[in-house]
Amino acid sequence: MPHHSKKSGSSFSPVSNWLVTISSSAHFWPIVLLAILTGIFFYQVTLGGQVLFFGDNLSLRLPSAIYGWQRISQGQLPLWNPHIFIGMPYLADISNAIFYPLSLFYLFLSPLQALTYQTIASIFISGLFTYLYCHALRLNRFAALSAAISYMFCSTLIHYTSYANLLGSSVWLPLTLLALHQSFTSPHRYWWLLTSISLSLQITAGHPQPVYYTALLMAGYTLCLFPFSSLLNRLATLALILIASLGLTAAVLIPSLELTNLSTRSQINYPAATLDSLHPALLVRFLLPSFFDQPQLGMTWGPAWRHISDNRGYLGIVSLVLISLGWPLLSDSPYRRYYYFFIATSLIAIILALGNFTPIYHLLFNYLPGLNHFRGPAESLLVLNFSVAFLTGISLHILSKSNFHLQPIIKYYAPTVLLVLISFVIANFYFDQFWHAISVFHTLARDQIIFTTIVTDTSLALLLSLATLILIHYHRPVFFLGLIFVDLYLHNASQVFTISPQTIDTSSIQAHQLQRLLTPADRFISNQDLEVFTGLGNYWENMTIRPPFADSYYTPQEKSSAAILNTRLQSLALDWNLPYHLSSPNGYSSFLLTRYLDYLDGQVSSLPQNSPPVSAFTDTKLDELSVRYLLTPTGIIPRGSTLPRARVIYSGQATPAQILLDQPEHLSILAQATSASQLVLADSYYPGWQAKVDGQPATIIPYQQAFRSLQLSPGTHQIEFTFKPRSWYLGSRISLITLLTITIYFWIIRHDLFASTTHHP
Repeated sequence: MPHHSKKSGSSFSPVSNWLVTISSSAHFWPIVLLAILTGIFFYQVTLGGQVLFFGDNLSLRLPSAIYGWQRISQGQLPLWNPHIFIGMPYLADISNAIFYPLSLFYLFLSPLQALTYQTIASIFISGLFTYLYCHALRLNRFAALSAAISYMFCSTLIHYTSYANLLGSSVWLPLTLLALHQSFTSPHRYWWLLTSISLSLQITAGHPQPVYYTALLMAGYTLCLFPFSSLLNRLATLALILIASLGLTAAVLIPSLELTNLSTRSQINYPAATLDSLHPALLVRFLLPSFFDQPQLGMTWGPAWRHISDNRGYLGIVSLVLISLGWPLLSDSPYRRYYYFFIATSLIAIILALGNFTPIYHLLFNYLPGLNHFRGPAESLLVLNFSVAFLTGISLHILSKSNFHLQPIIKYYAPTVLLVLISFVIANFYFDQFWHAISVFHTLARDQIIFTTIVTDTSLALLLSLATLILIHYHRPVFFLGLIFVDLYLHNASQVFTISPQTIDTSSIQAHQLQRLLTPADRFISNQDLEVFTGLGNYWENMTIRPPFADSYYTPQEKSSAAILNTRLQSLALDWNLPYHLSSPNGYSSFLLTRYLDYLDGQVSSLPQNSPPVSAFTDTKLDELSVRYLLTPTGIIPRGSTLPRARVIYSGQATPAQILLDQPEHLSILAQATSASQLVLADSYYPGWQAKVDGQPATIIPYQQAFRSLQLSPGTHQIEFTFKPRSWYLGSRISLITLLTITIYFWIIRHDLFASTTHHP
């Protein structure tokens, strides 16, 4: 174990000391303030009783969570999901986040409420641990709170309120760095364990990309910020943390790695991986987030077109002014190393976010291990936002101890303010005269919105920066907390989408009809090919874009009634068959098995990576997939003849086999073979499925690459299929052994752990 020498001084238990620190009156009110600000930011929920309902949360997270927690509440471990595609491993899909502690909300609340309160709790957690991290580095209380507010309400985290897995894997980043920092600066050996636990929480939350960025940040933090400590000790501590985290989460990671290797995620090429690269022109939105769009008026322009809902990456004018003013005062500051480190991480994050717009990303994609498994380079803006938040705290801490004079800046500032004021007047009162004199582009109304939006955004930025300068001049750090919050609220709150739970109706008459019609041998498919927010247009974009300049059916009436949304939910849009345990060969998922897509495509698959289109399901495929019913806007239509899901094949002829027991992880089939033949089950061929014929083990072989099959001798046979994935049992054993090893270790050193020593962050 890495060794840290003990330091003398007043004594406290290292475990109780941190808990006392958090709960002491000095930190009680800051934590209460963060809770109050969280409630204000999400006032539609806390005061209006609304719920979050949007994005991947609605199309992917909710139906999958409903299925998983239904089974858990019945005392079953959901290893397999037979109801999307032709079966998918459930626990192996890391995005299902069954082992993530905040997912327990689904046991006690309705799904929409669980999602909503999990999201709000996540935002608060991010602020709490950012505050404690800054406190550990001895920033003053106002500086620590300013960093916390900057991170918890930053553009990236608020954008992630529509992506539960991304949010959950991001909010523990401050705790991970806090515990890592203490691992190198504190003599107490429990900090490395807390780092491992925090990193494990990021892993179990269900999205590996923030975890990957956190690991890179941890490596840089370890190598760059502690020159006074032995490099060997630091690397040993980091290795111990990573090994413990991987061991604790092996039950999640090993099945997920197996699924990844068998899915389209293992085949991400460079164009697909960089599809969501940040356009360089959009960097201006770091300062002026509405420079290329005015969604409330139905407008986007320039490179922002079709990127209206993407993370703007807004950094906060107040934060940027503080950082730029703090820079010249660093020469004698003990935080100089941290300042330069997080400036460097900010620049690296921007380079990563630009993706294929820079040649650097192509090199990193090829040579930086692990990066080629991720899509969406712009997700690295998480690191940028955290770095800027921490730099905000350092800058306010430095500035609060310095003398700052406003007059030298005002004389340069005033002409800019005057110019913007003139532009604002022109935009709002004289734009038609101005436009007729110079414009040959667009229309008057369109150009006026573009010009007015840019001028208004610039005016607000100047107003916020001027307020920042005045507060620094008069040494009023407490007011910065409100100013930072107002800045981020004005620019980021529009990315939070809520709705009254009374307007959401997930009950489906067609689902209940299908439950009565479908036998274990049958499936259905919808010909609508819809996710809950796609179809006639994009429900997502219509949430933000309003008339007059967009073809929008998301009107105030739609928001109050959710008519289109409810129609899609009731019509069993993709994955919303899961709450009813109805089986369809289609679906929407983070992972698609390569074998299945190749079966549908007839070649190395060129189909989408999250959901195959209905056009891929030809009549022949529907027959082979045992699709008995079509779900159409006019009702349920029987298809007529189709091949049975379990069938005995001999000389090209198929006769049905009887399914005696149909459970997700266990099937029992009675089959009659008149001669040597083959039993085909039109379910996914996947490692972990075991078969017995008349009680004797049998070998499962792939049929048409996608289905399960086995050889039968003449006679009547009872076949058992059981899902017992080795990856899960191996992973769970490793996790258990790791947990026991850590427990025994800390039991052995318990006297040292609770010895009287001083804690010096």
